[in-house]
Amino acid sequence: MVLWKIREAEYGIFAIGDKSECAVADFLVKLANDDMAEFAKIQARIDQTSHNGPPHNKEQCNTLGNGNFELKTKRVRIACFWDEGRLIICSHAFLKKGQKTPKCELKRLEANKKAYLQAKDNGDIRYETQMH
Repeated sequence: MVLWKIREAEYGIFAIGDKSECAVADFLVKLANDDMAEFAKIQARIDQTSHNGPPHNKEQCNTLGNGNFELKTKRVRIACFWDEGRLIICSHAFLKKGQKTPKCELKRLEANKKAYLQAKDNGDIRYETQMH
């Protein structure tokens, strides 16, 4: 498993991927092309989180239980979870379509978290700082 650095300051924010792609980074590139205003908002949220940790404001960050949360804007959600220290792992990102986080997104988050923890236990994680 490859973790791609999204931002790093007081907190490290990394996204799950493989050796050639990262779903969160791909989502952000597409968002920048489709909706620059939302892209700017979620980038500001990521930057703020890297310096101060996840916001304690439900308008900016929603707790999903079990150490999981989502960074959010009005339309964008980035599903994340905590790891040891000040490490935040981003599972995936999606556009909001309703009031509640869809069960399929929660299942995807839990599956990615399980895969991450297994890879971590097996010493099978590589950290990358730049997309190819």
